[in-house]
Amino acid sequence: MSPYAPARRATSGTVPASLPSAAPAAALPTPTMASRPAPALPATTRTEAA
Repeated sequence: MSPYAPARRATSGTVPASLPSAAPAAALPTPTMASRPAPALPATTRTEAA
């Protein structure tokens, strides 16, 4: 998680601390998509990230 710490810290205003990890936030373009299942992204992506 160390490599994700600076990225998450830089986007602290965009990415809420509610996210389980910075990995899904970094993989997805927006934190909104990480919180809500986007039609463009398959459910498999969220499963792999988790």
